[in-house]
Amino acid sequence: MTYIFHILVGFCMVVFHTTIVPNSSFFAGFYDLIAVFIVYMGFFRSPREAIPFVLFFGMVMDVFSGGIFGLYATAYFWLYVFSLGLTLIIRKNNMLLLPVVVLFGVVFENMVMLGITALMDAGAIIPETAVNVVAGQAIWALFTGPVLIVAIKYVDDRWEKFAKSREKEFA
Repeated sequence: MTYIFHILVGFCMVVFHTTIVPNSSFFAGFYDLIAVFIVYMGFFRSPREAIPFVLFFGMVMDVFSGGIFGLYATAYFWLYVFSLGLTLIIRKNNMLLLPVVVLFGVVFENMVMLGITALMDAGAIIPETAVNVVAGQAIWALFTGPVLIVAIKYVDDRWEKFAKSREKEFA
């Protein structure tokens, strides 16, 4: 049942990122919501549960983005490794550091994306506006990312309790 929840959350974020964000002036410059979901998976899920979702949603975003295939999958994988590594340094339930973690996660994802793009073409120049875009996404992430992680964790915990109660009924 947990896998169903993660698939639903991931696809809702993919739909939001690919349909609502590009067509709304309010969300212009909004960050990739799946990055927050990947940070959540790194903090609160085991690698056995998280890595298939990280790679799957990376490939889904690669297909929907129309960009270089493997770009999102690579960025999400390294973002997951980054967030999993942070769990060795800080406590998972430290709500005071959660905004900083999400901020670093979004900036880290952007740096991986820009780095891969620069590596693909030797003459590629990262535009000056990239700094403004990343700064805008960082501000969005600072304020909305922790709220999203707390909401996902809350609903995930409720989903787990519901699934366990259903198992007991049928056992």
